[in-house]
Amino acid sequence: MVGQLYPWQFQAQRRPAWPLRLSEAYAALDAVRDTNGNIVCRPTLSADPVIRARFAGCQPLNIFLTGDAYTNQPGYDYATGTMSYDARIKHDAAALQFQGSPFELPGGPVDIVVGGEWRKQSLDLTSNSDPSRLDTAAERSEYFAGLRGVSSTSLFYWLTNVGQAQGSVTVKEAFGEINLPIVKDMPFLNSLELNGAGRITDYSTSGQVETWKVGLTWKPVQDILLRGTISRDIRAPTLFDLFAGDQSGIGLLTDPVSGQSGNVSTVSGGNRLLDPEKAKTRTFGFVLTPRFLPGFSLSADYFNLKIDGAIGTLDTTRIVQNCVANASAPECALITRPSPTAFPSLVRIAAANIARLETAGIDIDASYATRLGNGNFSARAYVSWLDKYVTQQSAAVPAYDSAGYGINNGPIARPKWRGTLNLNYVSDGGLTIFVSEQYTGPVKVDRANRTTIIPGRRRLRSGTPTSPSARRSRAGAAAWSRSSRSTICSTAIRRWWPPIFRV
Repeated sequence: MVGQLYPWQFQAQRRPAWPLRLSEAYAALDAVRDTNGNIVCRPTLSADPVIRARFAGCQPLNIFLTGDAYTNQPGYDYATGTMSYDARIKHDAAALQFQGSPFELPGGPVDIVVGGEWRKQSLDLTSNSDPSRLDTAAERSEYFAGLRGVSSTSLFYWLTNVGQAQGSVTVKEAFGEINLPIVKDMPFLNSLELNGAGRITDYSTSGQVETWKVGLTWKPVQDILLRGTISRDIRAPTLFDLFAGDQSGIGLLTDPVSGQSGNVSTVSGGNRLLDPEKAKTRTFGFVLTPRFLPGFSLSADYFNLKIDGAIGTLDTTRIVQNCVANASAPECALITRPSPTAFPSLVRIAAANIARLETAGIDIDASYATRLGNGNFSARAYVSWLDKYVTQQSAAVPAYDSAGYGINNGPIARPKWRGTLNLNYVSDGGLTIFVSEQYTGPVKVDRANRTTIIPGRRRLRSGTPTSPSARRSRAGAAAWSRSSRSTICSTAIRRWWPPIFRV
């Protein structure tokens, strides 16, 4: 029996930044001349004493300046400010676990583990730039009183802002695991083991979910191990996924309803209705450790992973397009328009369980270690082959298989083949020589259509950057300790940037 009580853990972050305060910015941009011919902010000349007092420190902002001249002017300091927020995360946990071997099978003792755990995580984020302070028309009207040219959808800050966030999640879990050594030391049954695990988890935000795993290992002979696993796994949304405060921003939109293109105000934040992501995983493979070649090992495993209900976020364009395609789509509730045919005044962006991911491939790992001359030599090679990497942002958009492609010239490419080779030699005299070779297979770079990847017209060749290094260590006596070690190290890296060529 094992009991554990975890003391609470505390994390805090404070991040400064410099947001554009829209009320001050509107006042600073509204520059006029006073009766003495001085350039001043128009609100400082208001007949309303409340408005004059509020903008008494206003300095005109000249947006036609560039470089340091722009950022060093008094109007820039007035229109911007120092945004800061403090995020405090608290974690409490307690666990109880029982383990033992209550009985035996022909293959050995049966190991069982059962237990339970309780956890509570909480988030408390405070900010001096919370855009939700102006999330109603009445609040905006009061805040922007006395200013000209203010959009009806203007928020408190422009791009750099963080909304306040508070929330907590309580998790209760019960789990069990068992390992069954069914048989061993028989013809074609050197060992056969079955293992399983299960877990029931209850989240205060989304309810109960079950996960499980079943695995089998079989050694027909001592040199060969066959293995397989099937499992159902989850990934719970983070505290920020659930409770992140609203942040205001802008996005580019070509609106098919109004026929207009331009910037649209956006608000993004957490979604307390998120469920855990659910995945099904299958892996099958083998391990070879031949007795006729001591120090050598070769393993290969096939994997297949499918995630449904993955947490994803649609951009403004996709939200509007989904609503246009289906007037009853849930995305329509995220769009605010002054009139049914007007350009949107606000689009809300929130994460939801709408995405899908499916990937499959083979991982190969080979290693060898032996005595070589007056030292030890080891080599290890890792090779990965990607069969597919299918992603779908939502049910309303097509699925893309990006294995072997780089989509839309983006920074992420997924070659079919990747590999790493490490060679290491350590002499008895303290000399270490290490060489690392990495291989990245070719990818096609082009656009994608609605159902599959269009065969690329450009191709990124494979590359093999090499990183050799040498180090010499010597041991000797020292007055202040029993021994000392000096090290001389030399490293050279050969970088190779693969070219793009036509195919």
